[in-house]
Amino acid sequence: MYKVFVNKTPIVLTDNEEISIKKKCTIIPFKNGKQLEQIVWDLEKGKSSLPVYITHFDLDELWTTFISQFKYVHAAGGMVFNEKMEFLVIYRNGKWDLPKGHLKKGERPEYGGMREVEEECGIHHLRVDQFLDATFHMYDRNGLVLKKTYWYIMKTISGQQLIPQEEEGIALVEWKTKKDIKQMNKNSFPIVKRLLKKGVNRIIS
Repeated sequence: MYKVFVNKTPIVLTDNEEISIKKKCTIIPFKNGKQLEQIVWDLEKGKSSLPVYITHFDLDELWTTFISQFKYVHAAGGMVFNEKMEFLVIYRNGKWDLPKGHLKKGERPEYGGMREVEEECGIHHLRVDQFLDATFHMYDRNGLVLKKTYWYIMKTISGQQLIPQEEEGIALVEWKTKKDIKQMNKNSFPIVKRLLKKGVNRIIS
């Protein structure tokens, strides 16, 4: 199964045709690449907000066809913890988010993730602790783009000056605690909500 977010709406690609769904959704059997592209455009343009489940008996074929329809880029980022069990978040373009950015050609994801965190937050003395997750989301940049982001749990020390990278739309960089998550979730993306929960459960719970 693959889950790809278009804005706040997930597209789930699966080989399980007997899907048990409690919430409202749209289930579509796979036909061809053009069909997949049209589904994404409909979500991007807000023609539907229901989760979409695309089914096919061969998940590898479905995924290969899906990614062939779009520009496919890679990024990396991190959920950074300090010795106080606080974690680092940014406020970007009106949403609570985690620092991330595109990988350079040939750059290993873990190194690219640290570089992006340093650039966006002005923080140093980072080390990668463990792999957290990989996520997929799509957006329109003169054509549809599929972005895969590799996420890592990182560690650093508190007391550093935090400097938001304003040219990237970042207004704030702050340390938060577990009790802050509920409030942040009111103004964050589904992917970020999932990462915050997963990261806190790994390190704090």
